[in-house]
Amino acid sequence: MAIGAAWTVPTITVAAAAPAFAASPRSIKVDVGPTGGKWTDNAGDGYIAQGVVITLTNSTGQSTISGAQLTIKVKDDNWQRPLANNYDTFWFVPDPKISSTVAQQRANQLQSVTLTTDANGQIRLNDGSASGYLRHGSDGRPVGTVFEVIQGGVIIGTFMLYNTSTGANRGTDPGVRPTAG
Repeated sequence: MAIGAAWTVPTITVAAAAPAFAASPRSIKVDVGPTGGKWTDNAGDGYIAQGVVITLTNSTGQSTISGAQLTIKVKDDNWQRPLANNYDTFWFVPDPKISSTVAQQRANQLQSVTLTTDANGQIRLNDGSASGYLRHGSDGRPVGTVFEVIQGGVIIGTFMLYNTSTGANRGTDPGVRPTAG
């Protein structure tokens, strides 16, 4: 190129497939409640792991999104079927009002639950009293359990809860006994 000649940016066109994991326009905030996300596995088999609230927001975290369906799932490598002595320590139930005894039946121990965000863009895994979807068992693991939050088949966030009476992440709260027992 001659000195003083105009310089232009070359245009390059590349045909490419869409990325397998496009950036999600949404994100989550998780409040693990009054227990700090830790329960004891010494008591409360089938009890409600209370206080977990998931809030769906836009990508900047500034606006909540109501009416959206989210699937909350125990991550595959944290889930074992059949649940031998509630090995994975956390599971979901199909009916938040069932008793702790019924919640322990394998037919009622679900790896995931799909719920809809409320007017505030939130999903509360329990109703603040003695009714809730998230239950815990008596064979905790100090390494914790990872949960995935999925929308439209895409994981938009993860969080971890603990159900153990040993180690640095031990909990002391047995959870909430369901009204049904």
